[in-house]
Amino acid sequence: MTKRRVLIVIIIAAAVLAAAVMCVVAFGKNAVSQKIRSFIKYEILHIDVRNSEETAGLGGIVSETLYVGGKAAPDGYKENGADALDRVYETSSLTRLVAYHDGYQIDLPGGAEFDFSQTATKITASGDGFSLTLTKEHSPYVFVTDEMTDGLKAFAPDFPYEDGVDQYIGYYQSRFLLNKTWQDNNGVSVSDVEVTDANGHKAYTFRAVIDGVSDGYDAYTYIFIKTGVRDFVRVVLKYDSGNTSPHDVIAGSLGTFRSFEPVGVGASQTDYFPVQNENWSDETAELYRKLCSSDGFMWGIYTDDVFESGVDEKIPALENALEYKFDVVLAYVHSSGEFPSGFMNENYENGRVVELTYQLTVNNNSDIRAFSPMLDLYKRGDSEKIREFARAAKEFGHPFLFRPCNEMNTDWTNYCGMGNMADPELFVECWRTIYRIFEEEGVDNCIWIFNPHDRSYPPSKWNAAVNYYPGNEYVHVIGVTGYNNGTYYTKWGETWREFDEIYSAIDAEYGETFGAFPWIITEFASSSVGGDKAAWINGMFEHIGDHENIKAAVWFSSADYDTDGTVARPYWLDETEETLTAFREGLKKYYSK
Repeated sequence: MTKRRVLIVIIIAAAVLAAAVMCVVAFGKNAVSQKIRSFIKYEILHIDVRNSEETAGLGGIVSETLYVGGKAAPDGYKENGADALDRVYETSSLTRLVAYHDGYQIDLPGGAEFDFSQTATKITASGDGFSLTLTKEHSPYVFVTDEMTDGLKAFAPDFPYEDGVDQYIGYYQSRFLLNKTWQDNNGVSVSDVEVTDANGHKAYTFRAVIDGVSDGYDAYTYIFIKTGVRDFVRVVLKYDSGNTSPHDVIAGSLGTFRSFEPVGVGASQTDYFPVQNENWSDETAELYRKLCSSDGFMWGIYTDDVFESGVDEKIPALENALEYKFDVVLAYVHSSGEFPSGFMNENYENGRVVELTYQLTVNNNSDIRAFSPMLDLYKRGDSEKIREFARAAKEFGHPFLFRPCNEMNTDWTNYCGMGNMADPELFVECWRTIYRIFEEEGVDNCIWIFNPHDRSYPPSKWNAAVNYYPGNEYVHVIGVTGYNNGTYYTKWGETWREFDEIYSAIDAEYGETFGAFPWIITEFASSSVGGDKAAWINGMFEHIGDHENIKAAVWFSSADYDTDGTVARPYWLDETEETLTAFREGLKKYYSK
């Protein structure tokens, strides 16, 4: 090759390199551009993901471990900024975590052992006398809003805030914990919120102690560290109130906190699958096989006053108008109530399966600052009331679908994560306790449904549906719930959503994670406010068969009301003759395929 050609090659290579550098600088911060930046930086430019600041102030490092996709990196692994990377440094007294995919490093109590299997939503760790959860969060708000100002006045009037992100932390992350009424009703004492510095980042810190915990951690420390215009890191530390050492370590080490541009993406655990209960009765096992089968489909209904006029009058009238007999009837019971044996037997004799929704609430979720039966169950670790319920379920003796505490990833139920220490792990522990009680009481006719809401409120990583999942051996069916709420509450951003829009989004979120399970649309409907409800029903029948995991669907034939008692979301199936006709004709076409 001539000198001239060599020079041309060098010039071209330099130009490409310069262009790559310019791209790294120029691309924005959305998800697509970040992937492009990562590819250029780590595949073309081969920039090291490690930064010299990672070890600043650590002193003698005892060990260093790189994790890739949730597991320790294999020998010979070449660091790739497109992977899910985390690095852990150990000293004699501290553990330093560098979470590349979330863009921060933080010092924790020494000896922390990590779980990186679900870094798309969270990192968890545990050690001697503590456990903690770390999430990188994003606020939808940056400017102060009247709605959140009013909300904080009602729930947490002493919370200090300067902008919309502060409000989001105070209201959408902490408003139950910081509310004196909720604290008094649930035996939780909470310290004042401290505003501190985390190496140049504003941080909020407060502590909470639960009174009367029989077994388990009773103290929490919450830390929110603002890392950008809308971003913050959320730290939830759990420990025994008699040993504040874990709190002292993490609160005292905020001076070494560091944030940086994220590198790569988080990992998602996907090995979720149902484990059939070997103790099921033959009748129950047969119902489960039917749910799992690709043949046939089960349609269900809920009506107002379902236990009385609903099952005796309204459901038969709907069946007569639709020329169809429903397979499933939805009902709700509260933890203060009894197992509805008569109702269960009536439906069984009429050839219907009951989807029994069991909610840990004493007031129909009407006052979520009130006493929380879920938090009380966590404290006690057992419940004679639940045992009585389980005994009656066993005595009923026939299969039913059991849906405990649906829509837990929201902020409108007494058992939601927000209203129970803002800790999904507490929900998981209580679910397992209820399951254990049913097993100990010999219940062999119960199929368990795990049913989050299709959209998490607040839309935080810590509050993601997967973080409430109690484990493969505790779940048989995935419940999916997505309503077309209509447009009554436009101030809260509600829009008209077609059936396929709702359930395609659910497929995208749950498909890889929960694809091994049969799914039930445990409750759904369309409002008539803001669009054509009959056309929505037509679209539902056109597309429901596109979603292969869905084996049953239950229409919620009732309504939601606003605070003045006005119908806000009319969901009645028989709202008009047009809606009834659309459903009747849809059923005929569905079964004629």
